[in-house]
Amino acid sequence: MKHRLLFLIKCFSILVITSAIGLELWHRFAAVTQRDVILTLAPLFWIGRFALIAHLIEGVAAAIYALRHQKPALFWAVYTFLVGTVGLFELLAANHTDKTVVETTPD
Repeated sequence: MKHRLLFLIKCFSILVITSAIGLELWHRFAAVTQRDVILTLAPLFWIGRFALIAHLIEGVAAAIYALRHQKPALFWAVYTFLVGTVGLFELLAANHTDKTVVETTPD
């Protein structure tokens, strides 16, 4: 049940982030070509920007953490940007699992 929920959260997050990117690109294109944007979509633009900034911060945090723990930083940055906090939890869990394996291995 937990894995299915995480999978659904990841799928929803990827859908929302790619939609926010598309919406922001559309908004920028409309501004450059001097076309009107529907004013009722303004709250949606702000929510999308907030989500993009939050995911960007999470992606940067994941990249820094991955670099410090000899993990592929670009992979974890992009993955965490797309799936959000779930990606950070998976990175922390992967590092915790690696430490547990190292600590329990006899010399």
